[in-house]
Amino acid sequence: MKKQLLGGLCRKLASAALGASLLASPAVLANPHHKPAAAKGPLKLPAFLSFGQGNTAIGKFQAQTLETVKAYLAAHPEITTLRIQGYYDGKDSPEQAQSHSTARASNAAHWLVQHGVDCKRLIAVSFVKGGDMREGGAYANFVNAGLRGKSIGGAPMNGGGKSVGDVCSGKSASKESAPASNAPAAEASSGGGSSDGPKNFQDPNLSAARKALFVELEKRIPSVEGQPAAAGKINLFAGSTHMAHGTTCGMLPGVLMQKLKVKGPITQYATEGLRIEGKKLGVWVDNDGTTMPKPGDLYWLRYEDKPSSDSVAHVGVIYDVSNPNTWITADAGQGSSAVQEAKLVHRNMKKKDGTHFFLSGPSNTPGDSPALRRIGGWIDLDKLLAKK
Repeated sequence: MKKQLLGGLCRKLASAALGASLLASPAVLANPHHKPAAAKGPLKLPAFLSFGQGNTAIGKFQAQTLETVKAYLAAHPEITTLRIQGYYDGKDSPEQAQSHSTARASNAAHWLVQHGVDCKRLIAVSFVKGGDMREGGAYANFVNAGLRGKSIGGAPMNGGGKSVGDVCSGKSASKESAPASNAPAAEASSGGGSSDGPKNFQDPNLSAARKALFVELEKRIPSVEGQPAAAGKINLFAGSTHMAHGTTCGMLPGVLMQKLKVKGPITQYATEGLRIEGKKLGVWVDNDGTTMPKPGDLYWLRYEDKPSSDSVAHVGVIYDVSNPNTWITADAGQGSSAVQEAKLVHRNMKKKDGTHFFLSGPSNTPGDSPALRRIGGWIDLDKLLAKK
């Protein structure tokens, strides 16, 4: 029996056509068995990896291009270093530009490593200026940087880009390449992207309850509806019916509470019910601008045009609030109306009214507005699990 998606509507969706248009079909490498010749400059592969604005996930279209890159490297062992260059969105803020470009290069590199490419042959870098913005940016490309152990044409191996970390380390992004947070910029699909997922559950300062939640969260982030989970992970959407008239934001907190043995209606009504039941149980914390949520707390956002009312527009899980300007949340209800995703989202945080916390959202997700919206409040996870 298929399980029903929890939580009902997060917000009315835009048309499915809008969501479908967000992912561009990638180009295909022409004749990957053509043997490159030594040259004075970098030897560029005749293809780029398109993600679509606001997206950094490795889905089936991206995987097709990466399969061709893998075949190219297998056919050309003389190319000892391939540089993967991640680019920003044309609509990005400076913070988003760094995060998105880092994630695209990193996720592409780690997909290749996970599918058998020697990590020592890859360098991943990000760019937040320049590049081809004719289709809005949001892509990665591949440049031959090393030939038989030597830099091609004497050019720098990094091509002037910013390193996103050691590809062989197993981490999707280095701390210095994601200045908005000390958390990994993992917004990859579970269909072959970065498998790092959340790391905060290893923080020794977290309570046992919060560590337990992050263990379950790590298993399910990232997830893409209709795609197989990465090795060792669980697709959040597996066995569920597609929600055609809403988003799945309530599914993630609902499933996590059930896995932590929380009982009662709060696990079944993970949108508006999160607020109502949380207040009934006495585990609710109002957003007064002074009390901070902690990693693992379940939060909700109000509608942009109703910042002072109790109407619930979106719910999710607090992941990292260590950076005062950019908070990271774990959210379902991402992606498009046709294919929902659950992943980490970097959100700008501002006290728009001078008092309360407001969070922005991604630019391409129906139901998760890019505008600043006021946090209505959050559930204190420690208090919730003490009620079990």
